[in-house]
Amino acid sequence: MVGHILVCPSHRLACIATMLVSWSSGRLKERTWHMTISTLVAVAGFIVATSVENTAGRYAGMIIFCNGTYGVNSLMLGRCGSVCGQMREKKSAGPGTYPANLAPVRRASINSMDRLVRLPREMLDMVVDHLDDDSVDRLTQTSRTLQNLVGSRTWHKVEVACTNLSDQEKLIWRLEACVTGKQKKMLTENGAYPEHDFVDNDDIPCCASYVRQYIINGSDDQALYEEPLINLYGRDTIPVEMVQVTGLVHLCIYNVECARFGEDNGVTLRMLGGSATTLRSLELFHYHEQCSEEVEVQMDGIDFQLTALEFLIMCRFCLREAKAMLQVVDFPSLAELHIYQPPDELSAFFVTLQARFGAVQQPTLRLLELDLNATSDQAMFDAQRRWLRSFTTLKSLRLDRWAPQAPALDFSRALPSIVGHQGLRKLIFSHRDRERDSEGGPQFYIPVLKTASVLTLALNLPELRWLEFAPDRDDLFETGRALSGLTKLEFMRCRHQEDGDFNYVFKMLTKIIQGFLREMQPDETWEGKYSLRLVQAEEEGVQYDVASRLPEAWGRKRIITNPTTKKAVRMRMARDVDPAFVEDSDPVWIDKVGRDWRVADE
Repeated sequence: MVGHILVCPSHRLACIATMLVSWSSGRLKERTWHMTISTLVAVAGFIVATSVENTAGRYAGMIIFCNGTYGVNSLMLGRCGSVCGQMREKKSAGPGTYPANLAPVRRASINSMDRLVRLPREMLDMVVDHLDDDSVDRLTQTSRTLQNLVGSRTWHKVEVACTNLSDQEKLIWRLEACVTGKQKKMLTENGAYPEHDFVDNDDIPCCASYVRQYIINGSDDQALYEEPLINLYGRDTIPVEMVQVTGLVHLCIYNVECARFGEDNGVTLRMLGGSATTLRSLELFHYHEQCSEEVEVQMDGIDFQLTALEFLIMCRFCLREAKAMLQVVDFPSLAELHIYQPPDELSAFFVTLQARFGAVQQPTLRLLELDLNATSDQAMFDAQRRWLRSFTTLKSLRLDRWAPQAPALDFSRALPSIVGHQGLRKLIFSHRDRERDSEGGPQFYIPVLKTASVLTLALNLPELRWLEFAPDRDDLFETGRALSGLTKLEFMRCRHQEDGDFNYVFKMLTKIIQGFLREMQPDETWEGKYSLRLVQAEEEGVQYDVASRLPEAWGRKRIITNPTTKKAVRMRMARDVDPAFVEDSDPVWIDKVGRDWRVADE
């Protein structure tokens, strides 16, 4: 009924305009200018309808557009009818045009097959998160279906900061004031927003069930203030209102002393009970005082597990916190795990992980990042490498500062733990900081891989596409020959440099590439045998394209030739780097995005 009321006036006016244009054209025996003016009117209506934001302006533009299009269409049909021959097929097709012209008058509604309406909840959240407030308002006006889907998600984009300790218990209530009147009215009409006249400590505000991202910051990092939802706390403040949020998807805690899940005897952890089935990402960063020395943790009343958790970061955690996380997190079911700078006394934590992963037939963990923190503890080193051997599902592995500092610790013992993951696509040996040795030179806490170690990796990791490592400087040519077995390798980063020699990077990479060329047969080409297209040194700005041919417009290039096989390849300083080779990009993440889109297509 509403469609008839809104659409019929425009069609009635268009019919009147059509008759006037047709009458004038026939009376004056002129068609060209009548068709031109009608077309200009239609164009003007289209511009008005697409440029204004209010409903009245768009409705007026629609009426103007209809008047112009109907006028020019009638003249065109009349012209064709008078000039073209009258065939029986043409006459029989005439009645079929009536239902098509009447269809817009019958009803006006959104297409039920609209992809935006059919998107899964997570994908729609991603779309809304990247829209500004005006775009979200326009989107909610498209249809009542999108109103119901998008309206209740407006709290995801709310920014709020709590600096007054006396207001912390009312923090979630303060979100209500951040919602615009239009949003409140829309949600009230849909029955999704009950009015609140007072604040009761036993009452949970409506918006609490819609908050998805929650960041608790106890540090002075200004960059954190730009996140979607931030609450500021002191180090000794517990975020008591977190218990009111029941649908969290992402939780991040920076440097909050009492938010350690073991320090407060489970008080903070217990608040996650309402989000146990929705929390997918959890980040715990602690850059301050050590956790309590007491070993036992009071976990009474915590009988839930974070069943939806896929992404976990644990940085500088203590034994108490490790025990708490082991109780609520099923580590083998994670997709991505980052562990930074665990103290040496946490070797027991990795022993427990080894037992849990060994008991699962097929863990889902695909991406792992371990920061050994340049340990000199034999127990910690052995516990981590044995844990890595307890499963074989990794696609991406990053080992930070994994060069043991004690002479008794031999890194080659860790190679079997790595090569067991034969589906590995990305392997990185890196350091997060650069220190100086006694002579003032750079000291990197990463292992230098001998040729034998590189050959072991090449023989056992056939799917490897990304490799960052420190090669043996005294045997670069043989290292290249060993790497030639990685035919799917696309990106390689050699973590060496010399401050006083600007050509050192090119000379180092030249020797390695010559090793690749040595393994080529007479009838083989670089692109036919290898996938390597980009090589890089320690500094991210020094990157080289590698190819058999490089266009002259790409700039200066150098030719590398192997004297034995006479095979050659060209290298050029890279300017435009493929986004796929940006630092920290990850094939696992690409797989996750592709999986989400496939779900959307279904």
